Amino acid sequence: MSTMSVIRSTTLSLATSALWPSYLLVLSYAAKFAPWPRSFGRLVAFLLVVAAAVLYAHNVWRSILGAKGWALRSYNVPIDVIRRLRWARGFLTITAGLFLLPSQILAQGLLAPGGQPIYAHTVGRLLILAFELSFLYAIHRVVRHDAPPSVWLTGPDNPFPRLGRHRRLIAWSLLVGTGLLIAVDTQGYGFTARRLAAGLAQTAVVIAAGFFIERALMAVITRNAWRRIEPHSSLSANDHSHGSRDLSHRLRGLVRYGVPFVGLAILAWIWELDLAFFRYVSEQRLWSTSAETFVTVGDFCRAIAIFAGTALLWKNLATIFALVVYPRISDDPGVRFAVLTLCRYAVLAGGVLAGFSALDLGLDKVGMVLAALGVGLGFGLQEIVSNFVSGLILLLERPLRVGDIVTVSEMTGKVDRINIRATTLINADNQSMIIPNRQFVTGNLVNWTHKDKIIRVVINVAVAHGTDPDRVSDLLLAIAREDADVLGNPVSTAMLEEIGPGVLIFSLQVYVPDPSVAGRVKHRLASQIQKRFRTQGIEIPVPKQELKFQASDFEALIAKLATGGGIAAGAAPAFTPSTPHLRIDRPAPNAIIE
Repeated sequence: MSTMSVIRSTTLSLATSALWPSYLLVLSYAAKFAPWPRSFGRLVAFLLVVAAAVLYAHNVWRSILGAKGWALRSYNVPIDVIRRLRWARGFLTITAGLFLLPSQILAQGLLAPGGQPIYAHTVGRLLILAFELSFLYAIHRVVRHDAPPSVWLTGPDNPFPRLGRHRRLIAWSLLVGTGLLIAVDTQGYGFTARRLAAGLAQTAVVIAAGFFIERALMAVITRNAWRRIEPHSSLSANDHSHGSRDLSHRLRGLVRYGVPFVGLAILAWIWELDLAFFRYVSEQRLWSTSAETFVTVGDFCRAIAIFAGTALLWKNLATIFALVVYPRISDDPGVRFAVLTLCRYAVLAGGVLAGFSALDLGLDKVGMVLAALGVGLGFGLQEIVSNFVSGLILLLERPLRVGDIVTVSEMTGKVDRINIRATTLINADNQSMIIPNRQFVTGNLVNWTHKDKIIRVVINVAVAHGTDPDRVSDLLLAIAREDADVLGNPVSTAMLEEIGPGVLIFSLQVYVPDPSVAGRVKHRLASQIQKRFRTQGIEIPVPKQELKFQASDFEALIAKLATGGGIAAGAAPAFTPSTPHLRIDRPAPNAIIE
């Protein structure tokens, strides 16, 4: 059974287990105000509350460790472990009924024959001591090293490796803590012992609840993180998988630190942490900012907390946006990146100003410091400031966005990130080009996908004179329509561009949805044009080179050879060819000489 199934079954068990106990609680409330003696009503109401608690604990225990409990179905808990835990439950239930219940009745004076309550504090303390010893014995039987639960937690089939690693620490903490409580109670500090026992029990419940809540949240994140990935139409399955893992990792980090933080806050409330000491320490002075103003320890800690919170929010703002903001805005990576970056700048500026304000460094003093630094470092930082301002212009004006194909300073690539100082482009060789933001604002910028990602692909085709132009155009358009990546709107065009010497030059212009597919489309179309033209008998002329020589030049050469003469090495031939008629439409490896 999966973790989500365990969560659902546990929640359902907790809800259904409370049905009859809730009915008993209602009866206890009615019994307390029923028309019979008040002392008898109090006793009946108390017994009904105890019965409701016992029944609820029994139902929950049965849903966990029963024959059909999820401990067996989900974690394959060995039967000997379940038997030992059932023994501990039965033993504690019996001892609580024998010792703890009478002690509470005697301590609260619920026995009141004739309207006179009976208080027996000494007997009650002895009964509580007996129950505490029984509890220590039950804990020892469960956590000792040769007990089935301890053997199972240290075995290879343990589904809770964290508990297995700290088994000894947990066991000794339970035994030593219970022993100390018994020692405190026997010394006469009964109230302190009961308060410590209640606090420790609540602490154990909070720790166990935090453990299972963390596991549940991890399971939910693993199952549903992919649904929060901002969808990009151009992303492949691997990109989505990578984004899902990245988002899951960030969410797991938040849960890993967030759950313990909430747990510590709850424990501080359970133990009624006294804030007087912290208030006294926070009022201690550290330094003075003026004649009447001092920075205290509390101000300094507040500033540290603000700076730490700002850094944490800066780091995890992308995760928060992926969960809360991105599902509610347009599916445009450029818009999302711009919103995220501007919000990060706003968080950074607000956090820094709030931190300085906590240290009594207001805008006036911060401005004076910045002005003093500006005079000395203005010339040295002018390029950095210029690039920073240019980066803000790029984010606000948005002449380019993340994912656009741009050309700037004779460099072409895809926009990957727009940072504070520079923008990162990824070129066709998968190289990262770091370009200062100022070049995008002050230089010539070509954005191939500013309006949309549709671009035009042009293929020039040369055919022989005498070919029917309409036939060629229709065939080119038919080839374009058959390609899956060629868009129907804008429509493709095929036309006669030029009548050249020996050839007719046609131009096929098609549109593709994304620049990344332009090269593949051009290759497929060119291949299909060559095959279909050959099938349809349309000739694509081969480039030729014509060289014409005068007959007198050949006669002189033949005469020279007939008389036995030769051509000296390095000497020029005896004839001078006339200027050749040459036309080359494209590079030709072989020239034909006529």
